[in-house]
Amino acid sequence: MDKIGDLIEDRRYQLRQKALAVRRHLQSQPLIRIMVPRDANESKEATQYYSINGFSFYLRKGVYQNVPEQIADLVSETYGQDAEIVASHPMNLANNKAAAREFSR
Repeated sequence: MDKIGDLIEDRRYQLRQKALAVRRHLQSQPLIRIMVPRDANESKEATQYYSINGFSFYLRKGVYQNVPEQIADLVSETYGQDAEIVASHPMNLANNKAAAREFSR
């Protein structure tokens, strides 16, 4: 191979190694149950693309799934969701006994 070809191949190797390291790191994390919101006009098979330091993946929208903690954080940031805000919201059934009674009917 020529010099440029060698540099490109070396860079690809480095990126693959980095992606594998991220994958191993993600596999060591606790799993968090999340759902990526699906717009009303999207099909039931809709997915969302994410990438963390070269490790790319798709998550199905509108379906609860268990993902590593770092991915759950990324999804939360993407959609502006904050677990503390959700937990403290007055309509959260855990905080609102009247809403919980109404929901359980």
